[in-house]
Amino acid sequence: MNYYSSAEWRRLSRQTKKRDCYQCQVCGDREGDPHTVLNAHHIIPRAKGGPDTLDNLITLCDLCHAVVTPRWLKPWFPDAVKNDREGLERVRVEYLEFLALDPATRLERQAKVWETFGIRRAQSALIQSFSSAPMICSTSASTPASDFAASLSAKVGENSTTSSNVI
Repeated sequence: MNYYSSAEWRRLSRQTKKRDCYQCQVCGDREGDPHTVLNAHHIIPRAKGGPDTLDNLITLCDLCHAVVTPRWLKPWFPDAVKNDREGLERVRVEYLEFLALDPATRLERQAKVWETFGIRRAQSALIQSFSSAPMICSTSASTPASDFAASLSAKVGENSTTSSNVI
């Protein structure tokens, strides 16, 4: 049996999506948005020794998942594979660098990018993990990204410096 068909993977996938409030952690698409299919993605691939743990999983929409998954490039981006393979690879590397950031830095960076585009985030378990408040995870009740960034900065209490070429 393929691991991705196993009960263990289905359980981890559900837990990952629930933790991330059923929202792509790169672009902000949510479950129920038009044309959105969410996937749990290994940050460090299983083929490279990445563990099957929640710490190594993140929720991505099918489009963002296609960018970081080499075998999905040709079906999703046939023209770019043919005409701009280097450009596609640069974007893929930026996504991978973003996913490799530590969670607090990734969330801080995400908040800044999402604020630029007016994306609102669902209240997340990751945010709640910095407080004793019970988790509230709803796609109907959201917090502006700027409030999220301020909240996270106050709770984490650290300023991180990261390279400017990563989203």
